Amino acid sequence: MFKNKGNYPYPLIQEKPVDYKSSTITAKYYYKPTKEEHIIVVKCTLNNQEIANLISEKKVCYAVQIESPKAFYRKMFEFYEFNEFEIHLKVDEVIDSIEFGIGLLAKENIPNFSCDDFLDDYKGTEISIEKNEIIGVVPSKIQRIALKDELLKSVSNIFQIAETTEKMVNYSLKSGRILVNVPKEICTFYKKCEKDEKITEVINSLVFLPVLTSVLGIMKNNDYNNEDYSSCAWYKTLENHIKKMSCGSVEKEKELYENSLGTAQLLMKGILFNSVKSLENKLLELNNPLVDYDEEG
Repeated sequence: MFKNKGNYPYPLIQEKPVDYKSSTITAKYYYKPTKEEHIIVVKCTLNNQEIANLISEKKVCYAVQIESPKAFYRKMFEFYEFNEFEIHLKVDEVIDSIEFGIGLLAKENIPNFSCDDFLDDYKGTEISIEKNEIIGVVPSKIQRIALKDELLKSVSNIFQIAETTEKMVNYSLKSGRILVNVPKEICTFYKKCEKDEKITEVINSLVFLPVLTSVLGIMKNNDYNNEDYSSCAWYKTLENHIKKMSCGSVEKEKELYENSLGTAQLLMKGILFNSVKSLENKLLELNNPLVDYDEEG
């Protein structure tokens, strides 16, 4: 996220005039959730004409950075034309909270930037700004997301991963999503590999599949330790999917709960088989093909 407190080697335009006499940048954020998406509206006000000209020339842009740490989501959106921007995020892209902030980002080198509104310490000087440097920033805002039952349309979205100091995986069922606690090393590796679908599929099969199998066993036996989870979004999601799979048959529904491992694989769209194939393909990509052995070894 953009930092408004730091040592910048050039004037930084902010909410209050610090390096400028009167130039400021301010922003108002509006969060509008729907059943299908999260909408973030940013209304930005800039009163510096020199920088406004640079934006018009596409040498500088409004950059809106979005993060959702628990979903390992991070993305930056760039705008030039208007001072009001609308950002649409898919419901399943973010979890629990969204942090967003806005900055003015240099899109190319600006070797001789000067401004009549510089403080006297900078007055008459020309500043060299390099591409991708931040020349203005507004403090970020955190928006908590209210979890709604109808949002969890996919089984893969019932899980939320979190870091724990323990060296084992455990889970909690007390919130809208199943909170899966994993060791720091796994959490770090998961985040590092989030863009590689083949690796994340293998990790998901190792972490989430056994958790889902265990949860289905709890649902089958009504073994809740005096807890009622029927109002939780994860419970309703699993219950609805299993009812659809059973096509209204009570016997079929019973069989699905009895075969918790097989049902877990069906609910996660064959993730165990797919993850093994992904691992095999990954090894082939690394020029490390598996060795074929005959039956005698």
